[in-house]
Amino acid sequence: MCHGDKGKGDGPNAKVLQPKPRDLADTGFQASNTNEMLAKIVIKGGEGVGKSSTMPATPELEQKPEVVKELVEIIRSFAR
Repeated sequence: MCHGDKGKGDGPNAKVLQPKPRDLADTGFQASNTNEMLAKIVIKGGEGVGKSSTMPATPELEQKPEVVKELVEIIRSFAR
């Protein structure tokens, strides 16, 4: 709803968010983050890693590492 189908940060909810959702397809962003960091962002949300509080946390996924791994793969796929 925020990052959009292709991860460009242009999902339906992006219009009302400030700051705008990150473009996950950006190769600079992809290169500057490890899989571990992406997983941490997914679980702790933006505020939990010193980024925007508009990226919600999903702490329930901490007990589901296989789901987090798949989400990281989806994030990585946006730059391919």
